[in-house]
Amino acid sequence: MSEVHDAPKESRLVLQEGGHEAELVYYLHRDRIALLHTGVPKGSRGKGMGGLLVRAAVQKAASGGLTIVPWCSFARRWLEEHPDDARTASIDWDKSPPGPGDDIDRYLDAEEEDSFPASDPHSDWAGGSK
Repeated sequence: MSEVHDAPKESRLVLQEGGHEAELVYYLHRDRIALLHTGVPKGSRGKGMGGLLVRAAVQKAASGGLTIVPWCSFARRWLEEHPDDARTASIDWDKSPPGPGDDIDRYLDAEEEDSFPASDPHSDWAGGSK
């Protein structure tokens, strides 16, 4: 399978395979990366492309000291199902996406105090309770 490429000017991670393009659209604000949408063409679904994109987002976050905000339902589910990958980056599981008309930068700023590493023993992820 091909390599995932970051297209930062377009705010997306891209994977080309067999003439099809899959993408994970993200929004970067300060030290947070919100995962907004994962799109895989119908003919390419079920082949692991979406997972490769989310894994690349985790690597981007881990290497850049970013906190992941998984608003994309696919990305959130993938992270929940792959705890070994997920715990390599800080993840803010608590907040739902902003509503229409909300200032996304302000919304992400308001969430910063609520983030924690996925490996934090107080996180739902690690089996602890808040």
